[in-house]
Amino acid sequence: MKLRLFFVTMVLLGGCATQQPAKPEISKTPPDTNKTSNTLNRDAYECEQKAALAGVGSRAAAFDDCMKTRGRTPNK
Repeated sequence: MKLRLFFVTMVLLGGCATQQPAKPEISKTPPDTNKTSNTLNRDAYECEQKAALAGVGSRAAAFDDCMKTRGRTPNK
């Protein structure tokens, strides 16, 4: 009888035990720092939007200034 009571108590206590939350996996690959064509397209798109919203002066000058601040100067 005592063995059965011990077993039932252990089962009930085991059900009440808290579980530790799982740790999120951390990516070990370094971020891509190369300026690819995707980032060039994104920069051009964002600069076009800024130039259109600027409204003051010429849009081409605003676009050129934005691209220069992002390090995108034309190779001549």
